[in-house]
This record gives sequence, structure tokens and C-alpha cells, in this order.
Amino acid sequence: MTEAMQSQHLGRLLALTDAMLSGARSQSWDEVIDTQKQRGALLGEFFSDDLSLDKDKLAEAIRQIITADKEIMALGGVHKDGLKRQLKNITQGKSAIKAYTSA
Repeated sequence: MTEAMQSQHLGRLLALTDAMLSGARSQSWDEVIDTQKQRGALLGEFFSDDLSLDKDKLAEAIRQIITADKEIMALGGVHKDGLKRQLKNITQGKSAIKAYTSA
């Protein structure tokens, strides 16, 4: 892969990462998952070749991806906690209804 193609792929990786972060911020988790699949495939392809890109440029891009991934995981954790609370409320409601109807 030429350096120009590597640079283009790196730009695409960053764009996909930004799309994942935007999706996580708007709680569009299906979008995040779909975009992650695309990014994962591209990451595998990108790092399967010897890279001729500027090492500083590559390092900065990797830092951006890691920073975004950390935020995405944090947002996912918040979403997961919210789902747990909702499930707990549903379970408590079902228990209350069951207790009420059996009395």
C-alpha cells in the first residue's frame, strides 16, 4: 500500500472513530456497533502492511483513536447502568403486581 493510500486509510479510520463517538454521544448504539465493525475491518487491513507514514502523524492518530474509544466506553458504561436501573424498576413493578394480585 502506498503512503498516499495509507494516509487515506488513516483519515478514514479517524472519520469512522468520530462517527462512533458522535453515535455514542447521541446514544445511537446500533450505529456505533455498525461503524465499529467497519472500523475494525479497516484497522486490520491498515496494520497488516508495513507502514511508511510519518511516525509522529501515526502516533497522534492512534492517540486520538484511543482517547475517543475511552470516551465511547465511558458513555457505554453510563448507558449500561441506565438499562440496569430500568430493568430493576421493571422487575420491582412485576413483583409488586404479583404480590397485589395474589393477595
